[in-house]
Amino acid sequence: MNNIVGVFAGYVMRSRVHGMIVTASCAVLSLLIFPFVFPLSQLSAACVALVTLRSGARDGLITIAGATLITGGLALVSASQMSMAMDFILLYIVVIWGPVWLVSIVLRYTRAMDMALIAAAAMGMLIVVGMHLSIGDLTAWWTQVLTRTFGPVLQNSQMSAEQGRHMIQGMAVHMTGSLAAGFVLGVMVSVFIARWWQAVLYNPGGFRKDFHNLRLDGRFATLSAVIAVASLLPLEKVTEVSHDIFIVIIAAYMLQGVALIHSVVAALQMHVAWLVVMYLMIVFLPPMRLLLAAAGYADGWIDFRPRIRARAGRIRGKNDHDRD
Repeated sequence: MNNIVGVFAGYVMRSRVHGMIVTASCAVLSLLIFPFVFPLSQLSAACVALVTLRSGARDGLITIAGATLITGGLALVSASQMSMAMDFILLYIVVIWGPVWLVSIVLRYTRAMDMALIAAAAMGMLIVVGMHLSIGDLTAWWTQVLTRTFGPVLQNSQMSAEQGRHMIQGMAVHMTGSLAAGFVLGVMVSVFIARWWQAVLYNPGGFRKDFHNLRLDGRFATLSAVIAVASLLPLEKVTEVSHDIFIVIIAAYMLQGVALIHSVVAALQMHVAWLVVMYLMIVFLPPMRLLLAAAGYADGWIDFRPRIRARAGRIRGKNDHDRD
């Protein structure tokens, strides 16, 4: 697997032009091959992140500019789709390439995965605040959007009109926070991929060490507790904004929880099947996400890793003694 990754990442880093071409190609394919829109968009952003991590902010920005020109050139070939293509390019610059580039700069200069995660979470929080300031009553706005989107489907289902309205209203309450949380997860996945590629090319094992040690400290945990309390207070707009920001915080701590489980599995030399089960549960069992976030939050206060590694060392020492 690392050999394939090394070939691909090496091609991206061969020259600026190579990086631009791969970045643009993944972006265009994400539009053309809809079922793979998420993984291809993540790969496109990861190319920008890799160049930024290795060569600096300037080269990362040049890669974005070049990929934009290439994608725009392809759009010129299809004049009938010009408007949609331009919206697509703008979406990539503002929502995908740009944020990943900024977080990669933070990671490059701090060399701290937790600071990169905080930067991404801060962007998610700004999205929440910006949407509340620009739109106002987001619950009503999302209710209208979701009704237009899912109304025909609900009408053709066995669900009653009242049940349909209740479901849409329940979704509308959480949509802003969920959108921002999804943004944070998308940005960090691309940065993780790029950091993995960088480690494969230049620092074998580096990503594993960084990811296993990913931990938001007590200061962020304190801020999270304050926001959680604010989300429960009867303060109308403050409560709504805090609620949506808290969803972003849950996403950040879920990533810390995932890193913690990876660290535990590695320290105790457990089978990789445990990680497979964890990811399947994340996808198909939503409460697992909250459990991981809770584990990540607790880890922010306690730091389980030294205890787990010490315990693993004692177990290995005992096993070696028994064999002797």
